[in-house]
Amino acid sequence: QNFTSISEELNPKQLNILLNEYFTIMTEILFKYHATIDKYIGDAIMAFWNAPTSQTQHAQLSVEAALEMDKAIRELAKKFVSRGWPGPSMGIGINTGRANVGNMGSKYRMTYTAIGDAVNLASRVETLTRNYRVPIIISENTFKQLDGIRCRELDRVRVRGKHQLTRIYQPLCKEDELEQSLREKLLVHDEALALYHDEKHKNAARLFRELYEMDKTDKYYKVMLSKIRDIQAQSVTNGD
Repeated sequence: QNFTSISEELNPKQLNILLNEYFTIMTEILFKYHATIDKYIGDAIMAFWNAPTSQTQHAQLSVEAALEMDKAIRELAKKFVSRGWPGPSMGIGINTGRANVGNMGSKYRMTYTAIGDAVNLASRVETLTRNYRVPIIISENTFKQLDGIRCRELDRVRVRGKHQLTRIYQPLCKEDELEQSLREKLLVHDEALALYHDEKHKNAARLFRELYEMDKTDKYYKVMLSKIRDIQAQSVTNGD
């Protein structure tokens, strides 16, 4: 995230070192969880599972990889900051679904890649990490296939090109790593989100504010408070 501003702060050699270290560490993690690297796109990595060989736990593997990548980018950011460089952050989007996978291109150049609606939705979900200020977002399709990973539902959204609302989730940690304080926080979170979906915005805002006060580094709750303010302002504007 914020790659343009990072690139402006570094000279070409420094930027090359940063990207090479970043790509190397992230690719090692993806290979550890049996991903197929599709391509590097600027500062981004596209990867998929379940091709060319079948994998029954592909959704589980993708989320476990994402959790480890999130930890790794935090450590890498500390390393870069110690050099006087900006510390990069990363947003990861995951979706599970059918895709067309194979060698595609022209007679001049072919590449083994995946295309289709499921791939597009993964890309849309990734862009939402910036809106909701969280490092990883997965679709409901992926969430339903997970085992032993605690997630929190973030919202129901209408992503570009889709008519139906899509539930989005943030994977937090493995279930056996869940601390009691986080378990208690998630109970309040679920209550707040239920109030939000029931359009009981005043009560939802009270709980979202309480959750933000528990941990001000969690910017997601500021986003939800802002969304509620916008809804309430629109309601007043419409004369409701």
